[in-house]
Amino acid sequence: MANQTGPRTPVGKINSSRNALKKGIYSNALLPDEDADALEALADDLGHRFEVQDATGEILVSRFLQTTLQSNRLQNAQAAMIQSKMHGIEFRRKFCVEVDISILTASELPDWYFDEDPLAKQKALGMAQVWAEAMYLKNHYSTELILRAKQALPSLWKHVMGEDGSAVQKTHATLG
Repeated sequence: MANQTGPRTPVGKINSSRNALKKGIYSNALLPDEDADALEALADDLGHRFEVQDATGEILVSRFLQTTLQSNRLQNAQAAMIQSKMHGIEFRRKFCVEVDISILTASELPDWYFDEDPLAKQKALGMAQVWAEAMYLKNHYSTELILRAKQALPSLWKHVMGEDGSAVQKTHATLG
């Protein structure tokens, strides 16, 4: 493997400089969804409560605030990850029931198969039908089935041959 030298373009360098942010857990700057006023109120409360009067106290308050932000960010990221996984599992289960696929094999299917976008879901449903027809063809292969493939296996036919495919030669060349 060749030595990697990092980004060379200005845009690549800018993008690379943001790699550590990901979820912003260790960022020293406030993230867009964080409340600056609440953080300032917490800093004031800590300063008054512990009677901070010198640089050491200010450093301790600053460290406490940074640790609090990091802890909150980690908790939010963890909650989002758990919610995403749980939603994904439930969505997969419902989808498998809808298309009559074993729920036990749902984890083996690629993620794109379970896309929630209605158009992508419709495409996935169509691919499930293509797969089912391909398996039927594999398990029940016969010359008679090949000759009537356009009628017997319409989804598979459309997927392989396209909208206007109709020639028997195409059938033998592709499915035969």
